[in-house]
Amino acid sequence: MAPFATWLPDVLRDAGVDVYVMPGAETRGSRGRGFDLDAIIWHHTATGLNWQDGHVAFLLRDGRADLSGPLAQVGIERDGTWVIVALGRANHNGYGLHGNSALGLEFYNSGVGESWPMAQVESGVRGTAAVRNHVGMVPVLGHKESDPGRKVDPFGLNMNTIRQRIIEPTETADIAEDIEMFVELIRMGYRRSRGADYEPSTDPKDPGGWTGWMIRLAFADTPAARRDVVALQGRAIDREIESRK
Repeated sequence: MAPFATWLPDVLRDAGVDVYVMPGAETRGSRGRGFDLDAIIWHHTATGLNWQDGHVAFLLRDGRADLSGPLAQVGIERDGTWVIVALGRANHNGYGLHGNSALGLEFYNSGVGESWPMAQVESGVRGTAAVRNHVGMVPVLGHKESDPGRKVDPFGLNMNTIRQRIIEPTETADIAEDIEMFVELIRMGYRRSRGADYEPSTDPKDPGGWTGWMIRLAFADTPAARRDVVALQGRAIDREIESRK
């Protein structure tokens, strides 16, 4: 049975995020179920400034006529407060990549051109990074990325920029270290097998060429996955050297 994310309020508070837990959130989930948290999805609520914050929270908790609640695990107010609505499964990404196994963050925003307060975005970045540090380096997506044919939220935010800010310095260092080791393997391996002056192919259609392996490395989304790509390329180089003896 999938767990409830009962750890979430403490993880957020330890990260310096303001947290309000709605009564009953600890046991609230769609159909009484928990979830595996294999991604984090950013949304906007599509509620304007004329909505009181409490009414938005009730909407996220209770749902709409066409979709039962909870509609997300978290609502993030414009001042950056994380409102914990439910610590179980929520109906926020049912048709999207990762489905409702993802953690849903609903940012209070109209979605029709309302500006994004710095406090709200900064809190979202800080809290999201804290969650990833706790559960592992799960993907962070906008709803417009997990369900691109249907959704546009969070409208007005560049998720590539958001993700760059969420990545921890230690992970960034791991990426740089893996790339450096990977490049050295390519140079040493290919030049041992094909001569000291050999330069790898830059043809993206050549899976054994420089660009092909760099693409594989770039799309490996965790340090462990990146190391696997490096190891795979190393084994490919070893096989080529053996074949040429």
